[in-house]
Amino acid sequence: LSMAQRWVQGRITGVMDQLSDTCDGRGSIDGRFYAEVLGAIANGAETVQQLWRRVDAAPEMVQDALEVMEAHDVVEQEGQYWSFGED
Repeated sequence: LSMAQRWVQGRITGVMDQLSDTCDGRGSIDGRFYAEVLGAIANGAETVQQLWRRVDAAPEMVQDALEVMEAHDVVEQEGQYWSFGED
């Protein structure tokens, strides 16, 4: 179990680093913030209101992060709902 946990943590760290590399430098948002927003989406948050409450950030900051990630096909919007982009 311990080995599996280390593997999962390593994968999460790798994904967060990759996301940071892709999205850093896009305004004033730290790359790790994108990972927090994605984590909230993975845990069921679908609207900007749900997301900003879960990540404890200004709605504008969440909206900006979503727009950057949408431009990179990480997430997609349908009406007011956000989800992971389809491959």
